[in-house]
Order: sequence, then structure tokens, then C-alpha cells
Amino acid sequence: YLSDGTKVQTVGYTTVNGKKWYKLADNTWIPAEYTKVVSSSTVVTNITNESNTVAINYPHYSIAVWSEPGRNSTGKYLSDGTKVQTVGYTTVNGKKWYKLADNTWIPAEYTKAVSSTDTTSGNNTVTVNYPGYSIVVWSEPGRNSTGKYISDGTSVKYYATANYNGQTWYKIGENQWVPGQYVKVNASNNSGSVTVKYISGYGIAIWSNPGRNSTGKYLENGTTVKYFETQNYNGQTWYKIGENQWVPAQYVSVN
Repeated sequence: YLSDGTKVQTVGYTTVNGKKWYKLADNTWIPAEYTKVVSSSTVVTNITNESNTVAINYPHYSIAVWSEPGRNSTGKYLSDGTKVQTVGYTTVNGKKWYKLADNTWIPAEYTKAVSSTDTTSGNNTVTVNYPGYSIVVWSEPGRNSTGKYISDGTSVKYYATANYNGQTWYKIGENQWVPGQYVKVNASNNSGSVTVKYISGYGIAIWSNPGRNSTGKYLENGTTVKYFETQNYNGQTWYKIGENQWVPAQYVSVN
């Protein structure tokens, strides 16, 4: 028996002889006529796991953060221009929703893709990895060729990284950038520590592989951790912080 006022979780319902019945987690049932709904949730399916950075695009306003796509506001808001990490997306009723690192959701219609710059220090170098060819040097990430080229196998020092349209770019001089997809990060600076550089009150996802398979674990903004290896994946630099644990460069700063 369940006494008056007891809260229970239901996992489904059916209708028998015109009456609604709720299914409980242990495969038992209770009649809906003697209950009242205190909270509800929906299992979100068809989620595409993908790491990106977007900025809120709702001039002069803030947008609500939801615990589910379109349902149950968390009471949190993100102001126009705020950059956030998305770890996946889904479509509900024809509208796209982005999943954030803390398992909350925002509507894609109020966002835009952005670049995120991460200044680095130390003796960081990359080597051009484009066999048989040279790569273009750009004055900005993804825009305005300088007319200069760097041949395959050449190593150069970089001073900053930027994320543009989901790809990491390396700054090798004033107004000189090269795309991460055609270079590899040299191992001379392959360990150290990084600090999460995100949004106060939020965290970033930890991935079991660079860019793939979220572990369900998170690092809060401001957390400092050691890294033991770096890897370039789809033009982005990733830091290995443990066995099967990786974080993307665009959300951390190198100490």
C-alpha cells in the first residue's frame, strides 16, 4: 500500500476500461484517479553527441535554460553574447535544441556559431602535416589569405589558438594563422596543467575520446587539472587528463 501524500516515480501509463493507470519502476501499477502530478520528465532520445561552441544570439535579452527541450525551466538564464559549450543536439517538434555540459538544454534558434580564442604560452610548436604540398597562411582564422605558404614538414612556433566553425587554428605570428587540420602539435610541450575557462556555475564535459563519446562526467569552471598528452582531432586540440578522459582546448587555458 501507498499512503496519502507519498511521492512515487512513474515510468509509463496505460488505459484499461476507460481508466488511466500508472506503471511504477518495479513493474507494479497504481490507479491515476487517486494521484496528482507533482513533476514530470521525458526521456530525450535521438541525441547526436557533438562538441561545439555557440553564442547566445538574442539582442538585448536573455534566454532560459531548460531541463528538457521546451519543458521545465531551470530558472537559469544566459544573456545575449554569452559563449557556451554544447555537447549534443536533438530535434523536438521540428525545432533544434542544444544540450549543454550539465544536461540542460537551450533552443538553437537563439544561438550562432562562434570562434573562441585561447592564448597560450611556452615553447609550443606545430609541424605542417600535408604530404607533398604547402599550406596557406591566413590573416584571420578561415579568412583572408596572406599569400604566404608553409611547406610540409616545416615546424613553427604558435602563440595562440582559436576555434572557428568547429576547427582549431594556430596563430604563428601577427595576423598569421594556420588550420589545425594540416598541422600536428609537437610533443615537446605534451604535459602540464590546464584550467577550465568557461561560464561561472557551469562545467564542461569530459570525453572518452577526443570529440567522441561523452563520459557523463564534468569539470566545473575554474577547476585546474593535469594533462598528460595532447591530440589533434578534426583540427581541434584535445588534452588527456586521465585514462579515457579528454577535454577540448577551446574551454581551457594552459597554465
